[in-house]
Amino acid sequence: MQDTKELLRFQIQLVALSGTMEPNITNTGLRATLDAIHNALIRSSKQQVEWFNEHYKETTDDWHRGMEVIIDAVRSRLQKYDRSTFVVTKTTPGSIILSGFVGAIALWLLKKTFAEAFEEAWRKSNTRKKLVEWFRENIDAIADNTTKSIKQELARAHRKNLISGYSVSSPEVRRMIVVNVVSTNELIPPSYQEMIEKDEES
Repeated sequence: MQDTKELLRFQIQLVALSGTMEPNITNTGLRATLDAIHNALIRSSKQQVEWFNEHYKETTDDWHRGMEVIIDAVRSRLQKYDRSTFVVTKTTPGSIILSGFVGAIALWLLKKTFAEAFEEAWRKSNTRKKLVEWFRENIDAIADNTTKSIKQELARAHRKNLISGYSVSSPEVRRMIVVNVVSTNELIPPSYQEMIEKDEES
């Protein structure tokens, strides 16, 4: 599955802390990194819903109470959302480097909720066209907000000592978020083989 045509992509590289006796990457650093990315994408998705809501209110005459109910339903769905927020489409041998695309969670839930409310009328509605157009026009702002959210979540993981360091950047490749994370030098549990062999030798 190729992701080169996706509008918002990412690359995550997790490395071991340099200078350590055993440069291992543990599940703590990996889990903290993936959780931080997931939480950041949920945060950014919530912001996108609010942006669209304000834009729609200010630029259209057909806003009514029913629309607000739908937006509230999307907010509720995002609050409880525990499914995938990004998809890994490529892994690089030799180290933990994951590449993929960011899920359009906000747009997906908005379209899904509107469609459930308006049913067949939704396909031909002006609201549907405006919704898709707004996201298309604001994809760069969404990318910037997503990058900012990832930085905030990784900073939180760093303060909790779940990771030793991090950097987030958007390089020359348009809408590609690059995340570099340094794993912690934590106490690593021994393997079964190591424990059994050492026990037999003693």
